[in-house]
Amino acid sequence: MKRIMIASPLFNEKERQLNKEIETEIKSNGLETYLPQRDGFLLQELVLELINLGIQKDEAARVANRTIFLIDAYNAYKLCDGAVVNLNGRVPDEGALVEGTLAFCAQKPLVFYKNDSRTLIAGQDNPMILGLAPVVSDIKQIVPTLLDLEKQEPYFARMLLEGRKIAKAYAGKNLAQVANFLTQQKIK
Repeated sequence: MKRIMIASPLFNEKERQLNKEIETEIKSNGLETYLPQRDGFLLQELVLELINLGIQKDEAARVANRTIFLIDAYNAYKLCDGAVVNLNGRVPDEGALVEGTLAFCAQKPLVFYKNDSRTLIAGQDNPMILGLAPVVSDIKQIVPTLLDLEKQEPYFARMLLEGRKIAKAYAGKNLAQVANFLTQQKIK
């Protein structure tokens, strides 16, 4: 593993500062990073540059959105060897989740970072999010967790196998049967 994508909101100075702290920790472990706020484009800046070239505002926004998506998606899916997604906030940032999901689908190590108690669902984030990756609450846990995941069979493959087992047990929608099945399995 050489290069880690830092998928995170970057809409204010506090968020960008946390991204830099995560980056500093990753780099202190000898890894490179892709940090969208530094290596990609900020939407507002790209839109303004396109408008300055004479492109109409709506078209500039469409082109800028597509460009940012393509660059970040390519980095998450192809160029980076793993990803960390910052889940801090009442709800996680949608763009960061897309980047993390792309890394997940590319079968790359993925870890979530969250040290914020705000959540949407009684102290928990949405299970469709939490099912993607382990969550760490200390920045210093990010790299060891990624390195541990790198040694394992890709989580994507394990997830599909476990999902198939549960789906078979749940075919009759018998909750007691599923609960009994889950207690006998080692679902991770």
